[in-house]
Amino acid sequence: MDFAPEDIKEDAEVLGPWKILIVDDDVDVHAVTKLVLKNFTFDGRGVRFLDASSGSEAIEVIKENPDIALAIVDVVMESNMAGLDLINYIRNDLGNSLIRLVLRTGQPGDAPQEVVIRDYEIDDYKSKTELSAQKLRTLMYASLRSYRDLHILDDNRKGLEAIIDGLKNLLDTETIQSFANATLLQLVSLLRLGKHALFAELTEDEQFNVIASVGALANFEGQKGVALPKAVVSSFESAIQNQRHIYDQEHIVSFFKSEREKTYLLYMHESHRMNNKDKRLIELYCQNVALALERVG
Repeated sequence: MDFAPEDIKEDAEVLGPWKILIVDDDVDVHAVTKLVLKNFTFDGRGVRFLDASSGSEAIEVIKENPDIALAIVDVVMESNMAGLDLINYIRNDLGNSLIRLVLRTGQPGDAPQEVVIRDYEIDDYKSKTELSAQKLRTLMYASLRSYRDLHILDDNRKGLEAIIDGLKNLLDTETIQSFANATLLQLVSLLRLGKHALFAELTEDEQFNVIASVGALANFEGQKGVALPKAVVSSFESAIQNQRHIYDQEHIVSFFKSEREKTYLLYMHESHRMNNKDKRLIELYCQNVALALERVG
């Protein structure tokens, strides 16, 4: 389907301008930033500036505007660590992983760049002296593009959660297995993992019945009591022995025990740092596939 220019314009009007938060105790910084970016547009949308002169004030603004796309934060304000404390609060206390965070400081010595980038979940670090008008505009394009793409991923995640939640209402084993396989493929894609995954039930005689599998493990789908690869079996045995999930550099194993005391395990090859939303989605998958299977069992 082709979209006419007026369709794109209408979408931009519905979404409204991008919200940009400036956090700085220097009023001139607010004024100059707004002057440089007053006519800035991205994806057909302009910008709306929000202001805060301290970390504590910024917290209130963010609570009232959870859809802020970018915050440009000074490091030193009411305290030498005010900006860094704000970053920690946004990422850890509010759990906001979408907002793009850029530190801008006039005193780099108070917050060494390498240390800050290593220890804090920020997207960029700029000295006020290096942030020219052109570099500020370039920063805007990069940050808003990243925010837009992350927002799309988050919407896809919510859609997948709704689909997975519907698993429990399926009425026959064959349909459950087919649906579990399709959603497993979506799951590994959304989590940006390698596309090799397997979901299995542990039987009373300690065999593995494979419910769904994708990638290099796809040939195990629907098999009962099958001899799985040693790496998968070893990971499953470790999760069963310790009765817990495993998140390491090479793989993920999600361990789930149902109300009927049946054990289910999800293996995903390759891994990265899992946030709470990722873990929640993985656990939701295990929980609902297991529930669906037991309802028809």
